[in-house]
Amino acid sequence: INGYDVVGIGNSAFRNNKTITAITIEASLSSMGNYAFSNCSALENVIIKSGTTLLGYYAFGDCALLETITLPNSIETIGGYAFHKCKKLSSITIPDSVESIGFYAFFYCEGMNLLKIGSNVRSIGNSAFSGCNSLTSVTLPNSVTSIGESAFGSCALLDTVRIGGNVTAMGNYAFGRNNALTEVYIAEGTKVIGKYAFSGTSYASKLSKVTIPASVNVIGNATSTNDYKDNEVFGVGRPVTAVIFGTEGSIAHQFCKANAEACNLQWWNGGDTTPPTASISSTN
Repeated sequence: INGYDVVGIGNSAFRNNKTITAITIEASLSSMGNYAFSNCSALENVIIKSGTTLLGYYAFGDCALLETITLPNSIETIGGYAFHKCKKLSSITIPDSVESIGFYAFFYCEGMNLLKIGSNVRSIGNSAFSGCNSLTSVTLPNSVTSIGESAFGSCALLDTVRIGGNVTAMGNYAFGRNNALTEVYIAEGTKVIGKYAFSGTSYASKLSKVTIPASVNVIGNATSTNDYKDNEVFGVGRPVTAVIFGTEGSIAHQFCKANAEACNLQWWNGGDTTPPTASISSTN
């Protein structure tokens, strides 16, 4: 501007603007303040060039017509509510440079049907992708160590979840209230499955296959002191039988035996192998 490079956009700089339809942010910009472009009611397309490292709180929140955004491989933090209720945003690629995704960052982006999470993301905040009702699958890289409460909760079409091998913290309902969920794979190395992690709403779960590695030592509220009983991790009284794939003698095995009847679970020793037939018994 007037011969000077713009290196930052302040808090609420363009908030509630009703005329901007497209934005290109040049490489000279290093930071974007809170509410910088929030509730820009006509904004449809955003390109951010390499250089920006931080998207502030509510940076593009409530931009209801936003359809596309290109994030550079320089961003390290996506702030809370950054794309909150951007309902027309159809896809997002989180660059490998990103380490944290804030709480409610993509909450209720109901048009999002494609999500790619970069290989260096470590933490995903509470309700970060909750209500993304067009998502059908989620793959979390091995870099992820923390998954917040309801991070992927209430995603109406979510069918498949694959979790990397380094999760040490998982909030309540991390993938809960997803009645379309049929398959969950958890890689060796992950240690924790949170409370109500994969529970559907009352008696509606379709979960049929879960792979739990021997490294998992916490499953919801199940402990040796309560004989590993916790009928709410996958949901009580489910109409579909879920087959738990795992290693004999593991915590997953103890959990499955303790909750087989209440949660309609069956056990299959051997991890992520060929899907079993309906004849497999819970004691296999």
